[in-house]
Amino acid sequence: MAIDPTQSHIALFLFPRDSELTGMLTWMGADYPVALGAMLARGFQRQQPGTRLVSLKCLKRPELVTSLFTGTLNKRIRAIFNVETLLVDPKGTS
Repeated sequence: MAIDPTQSHIALFLFPRDSELTGMLTWMGADYPVALGAMLARGFQRQQPGTRLVSLKCLKRPELVTSLFTGTLNKRIRAIFNVETLLVDPKGTS
């Protein structure tokens, strides 16, 4: 049985929450660390069903790279996260 990663608790540590950073990451949702955890948990589930993401620790401030396409109003933001994860495999081994 697959675990819904959005319904499980993920401990989040050391994520900066200043207004400049959160303002640039609004496309991820109201709480970017929670959204990042859910995205990673889904990815781990695809790789090995039953894997659980227990914690997510931010190792350094996220890097934001913006680019503007000429001739349009299209702006792209790329976010680079350096994180450490604690996973538990389907057999319960961390």
